[in-house]
Amino acid sequence: MATVPPIPILYEDNHVLVVDKPAGLLSQGDDTGDRSLLEVIADYLCVKYDKPGRAFVGLVHRLDRPVGGLLVLARTSKAASRLSEQVRERKMKKRYRAWTTERPPLGRLTGVIEGKTATLVISAVRGVDNAPWWEVEIELETGRKHQIRLQLSGIGCPIVGDVRHGGPAWHDERAIALQAGWLSFEHPTRGEQLAFALDLPSEWRS
Repeated sequence: MATVPPIPILYEDNHVLVVDKPAGLLSQGDDTGDRSLLEVIADYLCVKYDKPGRAFVGLVHRLDRPVGGLLVLARTSKAASRLSEQVRERKMKKRYRAWTTERPPLGRLTGVIEGKTATLVISAVRGVDNAPWWEVEIELETGRKHQIRLQLSGIGCPIVGDVRHGGPAWHDERAIALQAGWLSFEHPTRGEQLAFALDLPSEWRS
């Protein structure tokens, strides 16, 4: 009997996995002691491949707990090193979808987070059907902690559900209307370019 993945897996081979992390799930463990994505995937690999002990799973980038969407995970130390290098060199491309309370301007937005320059690009803005929000597409040029949430809030356009940064409460207190919707990177051993995209989460329409 095939092992059913505990969360959506869009791609899997001997070197990498691409998953759709659910909003509300930690990317890696913290002092809450709650179960994390790394633990979920490690357990899945151990069962699927009948591995003794704990399977290697390398986290090369992460998403905040209330954010869902695409993450690539490494299955070997070599893949982890090469993917991490792509992250550092900005060769791994990520684009995000958010719902905001106000309409932000198109173009580059630059600010300072914890003393460091933070830059993102708002590439598309459209109204949300049957809701008073704006759907925004965002690309990061820097990778600061909580960057999208802080910068959008800082210009008076907080993300729906992000109460911590001035947004209105949403239907799911574990999630905010921010999704890592697009991801592309070079396969760490084969060198080919891989690209993935997610549809709008059905929960956003709840």
